[in-house]
Amino acid sequence: MKLRNLLLAAAIFAIPVARAADAPYQTATLLNVQQQVQRTPRSWVWNTPVTFDELVSYELSFRIGNTNYTSEYIPNVQPDGPIPTEWKSGNQLDIRIQKHALFVKLSYDGEIETHITGRHAAKNP
Repeated sequence: MKLRNLLLAAAIFAIPVARAADAPYQTATLLNVQQQVQRTPRSWVWNTPVTFDELVSYELSFRIGNTNYTSEYIPNVQPDGPIPTEWKSGNQLDIRIQKHALFVKLSYDGEIETHITGRHAAKNP
């Protein structure tokens, strides 16, 4: 009975691990990087905002084959968080796509997760 329960528990924990296998990396061309700043008023004096919160995000455009992807990256450090130096228009980057996330492999180690905000067929140049 204990052996059966142990095997059942092992099978239950093994299924998500097997399903979470990472998608393979693909080579993509970075088309554009745009910084966006969203200012939210924090305090007001009469009808004039006097202090703000700023949220800095980056809109990244990639081309993979015949598809263009647009994704959003929000640095953990705000408002002046660094972005990778290899994020320059025209650079080739290794990326992988999982559902609504696009992961950009970094040259030094690891990867950065961005949120896919759009995808559409690429126009022929």
